[in-house]
Amino acid sequence: MRAALFAVLLLWQIGPRASGGGSATEHLRYEREVELAAGATGQACVALDEDVFAHAASSSTEDLRLFASRAGKPEVETPFALTESGAEPAERATVGGAAIRDGQVVFDLAMPWRAYTEVDLQLDAKDFLGAAEVWGSDGQGREPRLLGAFPVFDMSSQGLARSTSLLLPESKYSSLHIELRLTDLSGRPLSQLPAGIVTGAEVPPDRNGQTIYTTVAATSSIDTQGLLSLATLTVPAHVPLERVRFDLNPKFTRNFSRDVLIAATPMSSGYGSVGAAESVSGEVFRVTREAMPEGMPPIHAQRLFVDATLGSNLRSAAKVLASLRNGAEAPLPIERVELQMRERRVCFEARPGASYTLRYGDEGLRAPVYAYARSFRPVASPALGVLGPERVNPQFVPRVEGAPYRQQHPETPWALFLVLSLITGVVVLQRVRHRQGRAD
Repeated sequence: MRAALFAVLLLWQIGPRASGGGSATEHLRYEREVELAAGATGQACVALDEDVFAHAASSSTEDLRLFASRAGKPEVETPFALTESGAEPAERATVGGAAIRDGQVVFDLAMPWRAYTEVDLQLDAKDFLGAAEVWGSDGQGREPRLLGAFPVFDMSSQGLARSTSLLLPESKYSSLHIELRLTDLSGRPLSQLPAGIVTGAEVPPDRNGQTIYTTVAATSSIDTQGLLSLATLTVPAHVPLERVRFDLNPKFTRNFSRDVLIAATPMSSGYGSVGAAESVSGEVFRVTREAMPEGMPPIHAQRLFVDATLGSNLRSAAKVLASLRNGAEAPLPIERVELQMRERRVCFEARPGASYTLRYGDEGLRAPVYAYARSFRPVASPALGVLGPERVNPQFVPRVEGAPYRQQHPETPWALFLVLSLITGVVVLQRVRHRQGRAD
């Protein structure tokens, strides 16, 4: 009985499930050499580009496989971990001790136990200029340290932007003490400030933990139609799209604020359907202002990108329309528009004397399951490689649609033979032991 159960389990393991799990190199259409520095060993990583995603069998790149080769030895599949650049989520800072003192809003922030370089204040106020003096304290009896005076502002009534982010030097203080002085846009102190004007605060990841982006498509062709500046780009199927960046002529120094709409439409649709496409809105802006006699610090703030995670281009090739609404203002001197994705890497253990090849493009594969990936821990400075030019795998043989299972998996008869031989041996061995037991 146990032998029969064992046989069923073995046959199940080598049955049709194998069509998704195997990684025979002849069915992987594309390949890229992984170029590492000579003698590189230990953890190594290589960034994936848009060609990998465009030619992989799915948006989740389940068919990626890495192979190692050494002189005089057969090629072997190499376990890897797939990583994605992404900042940690923002954390809350607890506001305490808020009060109005000498016309200023005074409060404390209990900070998270990690390094940080920015604090985003949530202020219940409009049309203001402000200066936030910040002191850091570690709670160990030492005098608080002045970190500086940082501008905040809301100029939306002037057609400009709002920013309440304090860009600090990297700090690890457990507590921040903030004295916030606010004026109206002409420089007159705001009167009757409520202590509850500060409704909260968030702490983004520090600058060392910011997301790294890779450009997947770009254009310098900008059209002006009425009140809009338009850029049209195309993205192949499966390529992630997560941010749109605008590069301006460096000689342009004026302040501005523009509403942005990013719309993605499958390539099979006409331009007339763009209005119904999946879309994301945002804002790009620049605000610069010299220090004011009232003691307000200078302002130098800008954001030239819009976070735009769109799904249309993951399922099929898509055209992406980026539009900026200029209103009554002159069009911005846009020199380049870039579609970007978060950087993805393949990381693995490089061995001395080995060379590596990345292959992909097999719809019959499922995602590999590697113990290496489950236990993967990134090191601070891995060996960084680059992917060589993409080429068609010279051994490529397409899978035959609807072909008999034996034709797609010629190794199966041999596997069945080995399994049946093993089962026969187990059965014979059990009978021999049974007879010996009865004889005893």
